[in-house]
Order: sequence, then C-alpha cells, then structure tokens
Amino acid sequence: MAAVHMKTLFDELSGQFLECSICRNPFDENVHTPRYYPCAHTTCQQCMTHQFQQSSTYEREIRCPLCMREYLAPFPDVSYYKKNNILRDLKDFISTKKNEEFCDKCPNKFSDAYCKDCDSSLCRSCSETIHIGNNSNHNVIYGIKKQDLPIDACHECLAQSDIYCPTCKVFLCYSCRDVHHSDESIGTHEVLKVNENNVPALEIGDSFLQTICESRPNVS
Repeated sequence: MAAVHMKTLFDELSGQFLECSICRNPFDENVHTPRYYPCAHTTCQQCMTHQFQQSSTYEREIRCPLCMREYLAPFPDVSYYKKNNILRDLKDFISTKKNEEFCDKCPNKFSDAYCKDCDSSLCRSCSETIHIGNNSNHNVIYGIKKQDLPIDACHECLAQSDIYCPTCKVFLCYSCRDVHHSDESIGTHEVLKVNENNVPALEIGDSFLQTICESRPNVS
C-alpha cells in the first residue's frame, strides 16, 4: 500500500510540475527543456519558440502563454532565457525515487534493509524495532533491495548462490553450505551445481531454471 501511495504521489507531481503546461510533453534536456519567461512562468523551449514565431514583431516581443503578459524580447533566441533547473532537478529526483522500494511497515519511508526471515523490505527504524527479542537472530541485510536480489540468491546470506539442494529446495553459496548445510547438521544431502548439464535433475519449475541458466555463467 505504501508503494502504491507514493507512486501515485510521484505521478501527480510529474503531471502537475514536470510537464509543459502548453504541449503536455515531459520536460527534458532536448527540445522540451524548461525555460523561464520574464514573468517567471515556465514552458518548454519548443513552445517558447512557437511564441516567438507567432509574434507579429518576431524580433522584439514575446508573450507568456500562461499569464498573457507581453515583454520586449531583445534576443529572439530561446537560449537567452534561463533554464528552470529546479524542475530539472525535481524530475531527476522523482525518476530516481520511483524505482526505490518502500518500507512494508510504515507508509512514507524508503526501505534500507531486507529481512529474509520476515520476507520484508524495511526502513532502519522499523527493522530495529522489529528485530529484538525472539526476532533478533533474523537474517537482515542492509543496503539491498528485494527487487534486486537474484532469483537464485543464497537462502542464508542472499549472496549469489553456487549450488542447489533438491532435498531442501534451497540455493546456497559454498560458505553457507559449510555452516548451515553440513553433513553434521542435516545429514547427507546431494547438492547440485546450477548449469545446463543438470537442469533436468533440479526439482523446480523448468521455466524458472531456464531463467537462471540464461542469466548467469556456468559454474565449473
């Protein structure tokens, strides 16, 4: 719900402030660069050029299409009018934040960590609140997004895995196998390296396996 709320907010901000009010094209650094009129209103430079071209005294005046005020224009070149860098920076900020994950527990904060045991993306405050007492031993990884985890991430540390255990149906890296999946802790389980030579032996979906094998090099 938090992600949906924030995405809606970002979309509304983009529509309200990051599109030219005349042509409704998104501002960019090309033909739709946002530029100030003398009255401090902003349109894209393409629309500003049209205003110059429509003026009966092309080289002397320009009219703001938003407030309709007319100004002497000693320079009919749109590059003479300053860019609205505030809108440019706001667009860059929103573009970056729209791809961020949000905390699953509170509505308006970005996530800082992923908890494997909770299967939750959490901000630092929520993570510290939740992971006390019986939850203090949960596997919490800071600085990682759930959406960026490889589909065959190690079940224990979330790093890139090296092997797959068909019995437990989990992926593991070599280090975690030695600690959490040793013969002493679970008995003898056959583990397999993930590559096209053993795909038929892995007891998970064929399409899922095909995706894994196409997205990473073979383990030798």
